[in-house]
Order: sequence, then structure tokens, then C-alpha cells
Amino acid sequence: MMGLGSSKRIGMGHSFEAVTDAGDLVVGQTHNISTDNSRLPVLVEEARKVLATPVQQVTADSGYYAGGVIHELLEQGINTVVPDTVTVGNMRRPQPRRKNPKPRRSSSSETRTRIAMCVLRAKRSN
Repeated sequence: MMGLGSSKRIGMGHSFEAVTDAGDLVVGQTHNISTDNSRLPVLVEEARKVLATPVQQVTADSGYYAGGVIHELLEQGINTVVPDTVTVGNMRRPQPRRKNPKPRRSSSSETRTRIAMCVLRAKRSN
């Protein structure tokens, strides 16, 4: 039993998980576990069985985030990108706007640095 849809009413549901490598389906599984965060090691292990090369990177949505699991994958040398729910929430929340923001004036040293960078780029392109 798991929460379904935006209302999260309880009912029988299934999740489908897919592991891909360069766009090719490597592993596909379905389950009715209500949370995904314990499923990442299972999927990585199944991918290891199928792939000829070692798993080097894992990318998943925030539903798969669990600190211990992320730590475990990193310890195995797997680059892991799974945002935590707080980060995702902050990204979706609109940022407050300042009323009448004052334009930032650059200092003369910043202007000189920008000019020097433009000159350097121009010399490199010639």
C-alpha cells in the first residue's frame, strides 16, 4: 500500500524503476514499496550483474536520497548525484525579490580586470 497521486490517498500502487546506460535500458523493476530511498543499492547491484564495465555514476531523483546509502556508494568510488528533499524544495520555492534593487557599481579594479580579460581573449583568438 502506498500514497497515490497528489492527494496521497492510500491504495495499491506499483513503482517502475529503470536503470539506463547511454540511453539503453539495463535494468527494469517494479515494486510496491512506498519509499524509494532503500532501492538505490538494489538497482546498482542489478546493474553490476548486467554491465560489462563497473558502475561509475548514479543519478536519481530526491525520492532515492538516504544519507547512509549515498555515503556507501561514494565509499565504493561511485560518483553519486541525488539531491536531498530540502534542496529540491528550496529550488522549487520562488526566491524573494528585493524591492527596487540598487544597481551594483563595479569598482575601478573590477573594470580593469574585465578589460584585461577581454584583451587576453582577443590576443588568444588572433
